[in-house]
Amino acid sequence: MMRYFLFLLLLWSSGALLAQTEDIELVVSQGHHSNVRSLAFSEDGRFLATAGDDRSLRIWSMRLQQEYKVLWGHKAAITDVGFSKDGQFLVSIGSRLLCIWSIPEGKLLHQLEVDALGKRLQFSETKAGHVMVRLPEGIAWVDLKTGAIDYSPKPFMRNWSNWILGQKTARVIVPERPDSIWAYSLAGKREQLFVGKGSYYKLLLSPNEDYLAAYSGSRMAVDVWDYQSGKFIGSIEGLSPVQDFCFDISGKRLWIMDLHAECKVYSCPQLQEELVVNKKSWDKEGLGQGDLVQVNIGQQIRPSPNGQFMGLAITRTEVNRKTSKMNDLRGVQLVDAQTGKERGLFKGHFKWITQLGISPKGDKLLSINMGKTRGLRSWAIKKGEIERYIHSSQSLSQSQDKKQLALLEFHEKAQPELTVYQLPSFRKLAKKKLDNCSAFALSGDGQKIAALQVDVNLKNPLNNRFYYSIWKLPNYKLEQEIEIESKESALPIFKSLLLDSAGDYLLAAAQNQAYSLELSSQKRIRFALPSSATYWRMLCLHPQQPALLFAVTEVVYNQEKKRVEELSKLLLYNYKTGELIEEVNSPKEGVIQSATFSPDGQYLLTGQTAYQAVIDFDVLLWDWPQKQLLCQFKGHNGGINDLAFDPLGKKAYSCSEDGLIKAWDIEKCALAASFIGYNELDYLIISPENYYKTSRSNTAGLGFRYAGDLYTYDQFDLRFNRPDKVLAPFSDAPRKLNIYTKAWKKRVRRLGFTEEQLEQELELPQLQIVNQLQLPIFVEDSLIHFQITAFDQQQALKKLRIFVNGVPYPNAEGIELNNSPGDSLHQKLSIPLGQGPNKIQLSVVNAAGLESAKQSFQLAYQPKEKQTSQLYFLGLGVSEFKDSSRNLKYPKKDAHDLAQTLAEAQEKGQFHQLLLDPNMPIEQLQKSARAFMQQAKINDQIVFYISSHGLLDDSLNYYLALPNSQFDQPQNGSWAYDDMEQLLDGLPCRNRLLLLDACHSGEVDKEVETEKKSVSSFAQNILKRSKSGSTLIRPKTGLNNSFAYMKALFSDLEQQRGVTVISAAGGFELAYESDEWGNGLFTYALLEGIKSKKADLNNDGQIPILELRDFLSLRVLELSQGQQQPTARQSNVFNNFILYRYD
Repeated sequence: MMRYFLFLLLLWSSGALLAQTEDIELVVSQGHHSNVRSLAFSEDGRFLATAGDDRSLRIWSMRLQQEYKVLWGHKAAITDVGFSKDGQFLVSIGSRLLCIWSIPEGKLLHQLEVDALGKRLQFSETKAGHVMVRLPEGIAWVDLKTGAIDYSPKPFMRNWSNWILGQKTARVIVPERPDSIWAYSLAGKREQLFVGKGSYYKLLLSPNEDYLAAYSGSRMAVDVWDYQSGKFIGSIEGLSPVQDFCFDISGKRLWIMDLHAECKVYSCPQLQEELVVNKKSWDKEGLGQGDLVQVNIGQQIRPSPNGQFMGLAITRTEVNRKTSKMNDLRGVQLVDAQTGKERGLFKGHFKWITQLGISPKGDKLLSINMGKTRGLRSWAIKKGEIERYIHSSQSLSQSQDKKQLALLEFHEKAQPELTVYQLPSFRKLAKKKLDNCSAFALSGDGQKIAALQVDVNLKNPLNNRFYYSIWKLPNYKLEQEIEIESKESALPIFKSLLLDSAGDYLLAAAQNQAYSLELSSQKRIRFALPSSATYWRMLCLHPQQPALLFAVTEVVYNQEKKRVEELSKLLLYNYKTGELIEEVNSPKEGVIQSATFSPDGQYLLTGQTAYQAVIDFDVLLWDWPQKQLLCQFKGHNGGINDLAFDPLGKKAYSCSEDGLIKAWDIEKCALAASFIGYNELDYLIISPENYYKTSRSNTAGLGFRYAGDLYTYDQFDLRFNRPDKVLAPFSDAPRKLNIYTKAWKKRVRRLGFTEEQLEQELELPQLQIVNQLQLPIFVEDSLIHFQITAFDQQQALKKLRIFVNGVPYPNAEGIELNNSPGDSLHQKLSIPLGQGPNKIQLSVVNAAGLESAKQSFQLAYQPKEKQTSQLYFLGLGVSEFKDSSRNLKYPKKDAHDLAQTLAEAQEKGQFHQLLLDPNMPIEQLQKSARAFMQQAKINDQIVFYISSHGLLDDSLNYYLALPNSQFDQPQNGSWAYDDMEQLLDGLPCRNRLLLLDACHSGEVDKEVETEKKSVSSFAQNILKRSKSGSTLIRPKTGLNNSFAYMKALFSDLEQQRGVTVISAAGGFELAYESDEWGNGLFTYALLEGIKSKKADLNNDGQIPILELRDFLSLRVLELSQGQQQPTARQSNVFNNFILYRYD
């Protein structure tokens, strides 16, 4: 086979393409989890930088529209960011720090302390290689290369807080007093007066320096002057409060953005309104239209250097009024500078992880996520996957032995339930409907549960009733209700609620008090926390003593260091008496936000956050009896919300505001792995060495950074997708890890390599896209035109391979080349685009079969009028055979039922079907099928469905039975799978799905030794009809299952024809039909999933094909009691098109 991705080998060796001195790094596009305050485009259009409240500075590849690098140097919000004109430096400011970074390396070159008012950056072409900022000693130029500071030219600017620099003229423009703005030379000489109408606090100069604009908050107006003459042009009045404003790159349009990111665009100098962008959908006019309500908060707006876009830093919340689902994102909206249409989003989602739990033996890790998919995820640690998701509140509670778990579960159109589960089985032990619960806690012995409840008084909220309820489990027998008196707290905001091990004491923390409540007597014991504490937090119970741990923090100003410090200490109280037992100072600065003891009380984990000071967000491991710090775990970039010990004492876990769970090796004091949860069940686990394990559908946000560029995940996936290496720190079963390793080795062989080749030095052909940075990221034309160059010194170039969203163009064979060794290839290309995103990948293959590194870029085709897609359904159901003993009952009905179900979701005229007559000669079948599919256009969808017997010959080649098939020699009279797949190649339509409801329809491993068994002996306990021949070919007993692991663990990299193929059963499995189902089992589950909406796994009102694949895999396995499991013979992860949409 063609040696696909052979260029990867060189990335691992010491060949010419990559130097060993630079590492390949995995990049995961997560985006910001808090507000984005600022953005900047690099001058060459290669990068977009974003920064904000989450302290991160993120660089995005404009070419692939994915994160290129995340920079951490600020420990508080970043307020402004900018690239130098030459693109060699990136500058960020915020939290009293100025950071200067090298580009593209992202290395922190200089870090300078700035004044508290220094929140903006000023660049000028008249002082290239410098930035002007406000330092503690005054306003100064900073040399970006050396970090040198120059105060001398600007002593006259010392008291100014609102000024801008001229870009082309060496001027400073400042609103010196009401009604007047002055332009000064850098020497301090007044040069131009601009007479206005009020006080101005925000100024703006057009890029060509034709116009000056200023915003007056008192008048809610923007005034505009001719910059060269100082002549007043006019005012734009009646504005909403202005959040930001800027000129487009031509200077002929002024964009004014309000707090809600609604932008009004005015012509210059006419000052006539031309466009409104992001018109509010939640005002009186917009609320009556459509199901989707969109609320934006705007921060900043900037033009791209090529004039194509305006970038808006926004926080967006979308609410579907029909489903009540909410989507929250923070990022940059790209808007067409001419039309105002949205062209893209560089986004992240709010995704804090608030709490952790653990199963009794440590084989399951529990996490509570806030954000897009709020709820509990259960991680199977040894398998390295999310096995369960429960929609729940932001907290959990466990018994001391970790065998019981309490959750407040949310159900669609039903009251929340306070549910208690048995771990690790997740068997429900108790449940109670509660719609007024704001906090809850299990007792240590799991026999009681307490809840803080609120009865809301809508007429007078000051008379809301707050009380504790304590129930006996498992029957939820109410034992006590204890009122919380209003005098205790005008507004009870509870920080924490705990029950002790026997359920005798309730421990509570509100915003201004903490106390222990003896339940039998209702006696309250208040904890005397230090009055000097600025912050305090109730942390956790000691597992061996009647003791409760607190952290208190005092914020002080250090005169010597001239900065604020946060000094914390740990206080241990006897909760039965209120007596202080121990007091320990923390050696690390910062607020201690979380803590947990090991089960034996020997060790303590603490986690930090910060409110005012600049700190590291570390996890500390203590020897508690000795009060000795043992380990300092570094790696989080946000406050540590919760911690957990592995009951076996080998691992510790932490979760953070940065959206990560980290596992720490206690013995080595080192990071073991990082965990990221996406959606409900998708995940990514990363080792410190960049190896990863991920769910098969979760690859869109992955990339690899090397040599100043970003590559799509598939180019390095073969090297770094190593579940065996990721799971090694968590497994005590070498045999299981060995299967993972074998699965990876089998994958290497299937892609045409040997392990020895990984060490070879290879000279690969070279391919470049001419002027790649000038390619658009959106077009309104259905063709993209560009030019490539390619070269190979030693071999002739034989083939150009092009993929669009994983589909080969024009076909799987590629474009033939006729290039002599040493000759350069120059070729112009025009590639048809599908509506929406198009990820284009190109490579060349030489005469030796070596393939170049793929060059990739992404753009969106957004036609002026949206194009509707049509569905072409091609069905074949074979029920009757020449050998009548092979007859099946339901295949013909299966094809008809599926066609009818899919048609119901399509509008009139948008569904086309052809049900093939199986009695036609094979040549006519193929000709009719091809002619029908050729009608589908590029944006349409093809579903090719076949239900019949599936047959394997002695060489393990696969066939679909037709009426005249010879079952013992299926190559006679059957439809070969390879011929069927060939029909789907080279079609205009790129959205192609093949569904096979037949035995053996999954791919088989041709490397294994096999034996024949009779179907009856294998399936004697199953009262269903199987879609197979009289004999079943199976792997011999004792062979490992590395092939199945390979198919389950890894996405397809071969990209043969871009078709997703979902098969009813594994390669050595049977597929069944039954009167009980009234269909083939696979088809029954498919129809059930669509009609019941169960196949819509994330409940977003639509079913993408990979979501359907995952549903079928689980549902068929469940219905068949483990006898049949669908597989994906091929999956095109780059083209996860929507098969079914609900109204």
